[in-house]
Amino acid sequence: MQDQTFAMIGLSLGSDQSLKDSEKIIGAIRAAEKDTPIVLSGSAIVGLPKNAATRLGADFLAATAREALDLCNINTAGNTALPLELVIS
Repeated sequence: MQDQTFAMIGLSLGSDQSLKDSEKIIGAIRAAEKDTPIVLSGSAIVGLPKNAATRLGADFLAATAREALDLCNINTAGNTALPLELVIS
């Protein structure tokens, strides 16, 4: 991660255990990438209040890939470098 620049880092949390582990994982990411927004998604975040992201050390919770991109102000219009499912979702 140190030699790369990222517009966003997304973590998909699919279980209660991944949700429990996410704070530690996010801490490790923050140690390397202080300014890159971290977005959490997946079934484990369903029903969590939006401020849960902050409590876990992330920036946003998103229900879809499109919402994650929008929250991070990432414009994908005309970007053919992204996988098709991200561009149209």
